[in-house]
Amino acid sequence: MDNRLGNQKSIAQSAIERETLEHIETLVRSNIKPLEVVPTSEEDLEIVREATLKINENLRYHRLPETLLSTSPKIVMARDGRIVVNSMTQKTRQVEGMTLWFSDEILLGDQLRKDPSFYKHVVVHEGWHKISDQSPRVVHATGDFFAYLQTGLHRQRVNQSAQRISQHFWGLNEAITEKLTIETLREGIKGLEYAGYTHERMVLDNILDKLSSNNLGEREALWHVFVHGYINGDYSFLTDLDRFFGQGALRVLAKLPPIQRDGTGLAFRVGEYFSTQTTDSERLKIRDEIFQEPSGPITIIGGKIHR
Repeated sequence: MDNRLGNQKSIAQSAIERETLEHIETLVRSNIKPLEVVPTSEEDLEIVREATLKINENLRYHRLPETLLSTSPKIVMARDGRIVVNSMTQKTRQVEGMTLWFSDEILLGDQLRKDPSFYKHVVVHEGWHKISDQSPRVVHATGDFFAYLQTGLHRQRVNQSAQRISQHFWGLNEAITEKLTIETLREGIKGLEYAGYTHERMVLDNILDKLSSNNLGEREALWHVFVHGYINGDYSFLTDLDRFFGQGALRVLAKLPPIQRDGTGLAFRVGEYFSTQTTDSERLKIRDEIFQEPSGPITIIGGKIHR
């Protein structure tokens, strides 16, 4: 085989992928933006600086590389948290905070100014999202282009119109992010007043309990492993799920959505599947109910997801 031909294909494919990614980046930037930008104040910047210091303390606690230490991110304030999510239809929705794709900015709603403690909680949560691995890449398949966009463990597949086709590990990613946020702020019972993703964190804690009880390590040591996987976008720490929860457990976890964005009851079924009170036979039944439609397997090779 002529290696030069293979190299030419590789170079051409890389150029196509780069062009497609740039196209999707342009669409994402134009589609998601504040409806009305509000100037930031010194008080806003001080809250962000305090949150960043707290995040860096926790990065050290988890023995993560010093190169990950965060500098205060740029912030964009949106009036009442209203953002445009489709520039063609001018459809809007309200958010408290979100990380912006293809940007070093965090978007925050100015309604947060009414409660400084909750404000800091949101900044820390979004700060962890920003630090966790963001690795958009484009692949070519079946004559069409699509991109995999990934933050932490949340993996979204979008088409050339930047429309989401599918996504995996959204709920798990939010659970780890929020657990890190609570841990970072270390406010005890008071901090739980602002904590979200309660259901998703319960699923995460049940998984940690199950793996720990099967001698895979002390619970805190396992939590360190989970955090490292989340930060690096490396799924290797999930390879034992099928072994201890049953065949298909990885696929079930991948389906977990944030409960507030789930109108189907799927989040509750996934939670029931990973409950420590659920028997093996009950898990099989729940798994089969979740996957009534044929669905390809998910495998982890070299820490990356393959379907």
